[in-house]
Amino acid sequence: MSRKHIKYNTMEKKTLMQSRTEIHTGESKIVIVKKNSETKDIERMNISKVPFLPLLSIRTNAIEEIYKEVKEIKQNITEIEERNKVSSQCIETGKVKIQDLEDRHMALRKKAGIGCTYEERKEELLGKLKQVQKSWKKSANKLKSRIQELEEEAKELSIKADALKNLIFRKGQQQKILKRNLNDSGSTSENGYHSCDLLNSSGQIRSVVHTPSWNSLYGS
Repeated sequence: MSRKHIKYNTMEKKTLMQSRTEIHTGESKIVIVKKNSETKDIERMNISKVPFLPLLSIRTNAIEEIYKEVKEIKQNITEIEERNKVSSQCIETGKVKIQDLEDRHMALRKKAGIGCTYEERKEELLGKLKQVQKSWKKSANKLKSRIQELEEEAKELSIKADALKNLIFRKGQQQKILKRNLNDSGSTSENGYHSCDLLNSSGQIRSVVHTPSWNSLYGS
């Protein structure tokens, strides 16, 4: 072989080796690009990077994630509704308290004579005076009837007291006469006369000499 031919073969071999190297490098780049593309697609779908994961499992996981998000959203909505309900109740309570305070404020202003004319103030005072007079009349009538009841009770008690005094007086007179008769009967028995008085089993006098008359009871 000539030198030219050997040189040509050497150059051809180098060119062939370069071509193979370039092809291999290109294939490697294609594989890397495909892997990067698949990785980005998987990350974009927020699914597992396992290359052999079935498509059904991927969809199931995605649906479960959606269900979880929907459940959390519903729970948040329920909490917000409860807070709104409590807030509405607080608002209504506050409105009632504000109205009550406003009414009290207006009543105090009227009582102090602020914000009302002379005629309005006069009419208000006349109304209060009528209420006081009406209440006073009712109380006076009740007191009068009660006084009458007490006077009648006092009269009845006075009559009963007089009757008791008379009874006590009569009992005292009877006691005096009985003592006098007992003394007289004792002196007669000492002079030889028999007494008409008998003693019972307890030693008390069972009968007396005679029954006192009304003149003797009320004569002294």
